[in-house]
Amino acid sequence: IIGILGLPFDLQTYSVDYLKKTKIGQTGYVFVAGLKSKHMIAHPTEKNIFNPETRIDNYSWGRGALDMSKPNGSIEEYDWEGRAKFLTFYRNKKYGYIAFSTIYVDDIQKDVSSMFWFMFIIGIIAVAVAMMAIFWFVTHRFKPLHETIDRAKDLAEGEADLTQRIIVSKEDEIGQLAGYFNKFIERIQKIVIEVKENTENISSAATEFSSVATEMATISDNVTSQAGNVASATEQVTANIANTASASEEMSVNISTVSST
Repeated sequence: IIGILGLPFDLQTYSVDYLKKTKIGQTGYVFVAGLKSKHMIAHPTEKNIFNPETRIDNYSWGRGALDMSKPNGSIEEYDWEGRAKFLTFYRNKKYGYIAFSTIYVDDIQKDVSSMFWFMFIIGIIAVAVAMMAIFWFVTHRFKPLHETIDRAKDLAEGEADLTQRIIVSKEDEIGQLAGYFNKFIERIQKIVIEVKENTENISSAATEFSSVATEMATISDNVTSQAGNVASATEQVTANIANTASASEEMSVNISTVSST
């Protein structure tokens, strides 16, 4: 038993309800024509369906679509009511139809212009975000390097704070450089502390030496004074001895004179 199941199908309803809802851009649309009959079998405009005046072979773009030497997806350009349009097609030989899609050129240009400005704004935003990301990356990436340069500059100008250290957050090349610079500053700090301690010791020794020198000068003055006194006493003793000798000589002369008398 062979049965045939028939379903009611209103092609006009299909055209209005489906093809009319299918938009390409602002004004573009899709329609279908028979490959053999050349009639439009589905179109957003109902009066064009199965209308002998709208057979596709009546138009240059239709004849181009029927030219089997042209592959599917070829683009036909034509004028419609004073406006340029683009049309492309797809032939289905198995089911005997040609599907078309068409759009006004200025509609494409509007879309391209809108897309251009959209992409332009997106590009500006992307550039701004990229600039901020680069700024953040450079600032954080090279911060230890800038701090190292500042510390080296202060050290060269004699204004360095040897108690400050560079914060090392990463172990990359710049982080290693900052770490070694911290060790260098630490060694200089130790040397400065040792020099300061030695300077204080030398200053203390110098003060003590100055005190000893002052005391020795005082003793020397006392010795000199005492030596003067001794010399004066010696002169007095010498004078007394001389007087005694003179008196003794005079006494001896007197004794001799008395004896001779």
